[in-house]
Amino acid sequence: MKQESLPIAEGLGRERQSLHLATYFSGQDKVLLIDGDPNRTAIAWSERGQLPFDVVDERKALTCSPR
Repeated sequence: MKQESLPIAEGLGRERQSLHLATYFSGQDKVLLIDGDPNRTAIAWSERGQLPFDVVDERKALTCSPR
């Protein structure tokens, strides 16, 4: 059976889920969250408070390394 990825619809809390997963994994290793959403919602959340990882857009991700 072939597995296919399904597109994720808008408004399902993808950014929030990504932030929670990144926070969890940052306790185990270095994490860099890349915000590919044109609205830059994850970046906006990261600017509200200190997160244990960096959140960047696609262009900045090319020159960043996880902390």
